[in-house]
Amino acid sequence: MPLSKYRIVIKNQSGRPQDYSLFSSSQGLNIDAQIFTTVLSSNASYPASQAEFDIDARYYAVVGISRGTPGPGIKTQINSHDVTLGSTCANGNQIPGTTLNFAVSSNGAPSFSHDPSPNDAQLGAFEILTPTSYTQDDAIAVKAARAWVPLPNMKYVIWPQRVFYLSPGKYTVGDIVDAGQTKSVIIDFARYPRGVATVVHDSQGRLVIQK
Repeated sequence: MPLSKYRIVIKNQSGRPQDYSLFSSSQGLNIDAQIFTTVLSSNASYPASQAEFDIDARYYAVVGISRGTPGPGIKTQINSHDVTLGSTCANGNQIPGTTLNFAVSSNGAPSFSHDPSPNDAQLGAFEILTPTSYTQDDAIAVKAARAWVPLPNMKYVIWPQRVFYLSPGKYTVGDIVDAGQTKSVIIDFARYPRGVATVVHDSQGRLVIQK
């Protein structure tokens, strides 16, 4: 049975108060575009205590606009829509994943259309269809806070993965960051069938994933 929640536990053994931030990864996005990483959540802990991140296993598609060209330090304004991934029934029949239509209002604000297309996404995926009635300077599309500038008249297929970056430091939720410039570790929940990953922040400042 699929898990309904995932958890990351950070044991703060650094000897000082710490802030921690959780970023998304770009895995599961097979698109020809630059993909930006945004902050999902932040937490803090005192020495000899722990911080926790609980991650809901439900999936959402999110769309919005950025104040400036997407990149580190740029904030986004977003709205979301719940989605279902393509799956297989017990009898072997496939159930298509959610198909969403990307729409742009008269004031240039992007959203998902209230008149969706029939669901047609592949196994383990959902998809977003973009129209020809907007420019890529007007909007950004985001999945699980992974962002890219979409092109008009495209179909983007997204295979969500339970892979995250955990980094020391305080970031604002929704900010775009360059995970490669942070002291982050990668947490892949495919390696944790019980849905719990434990990380030790040691006295050398290292984040060490416990096996």
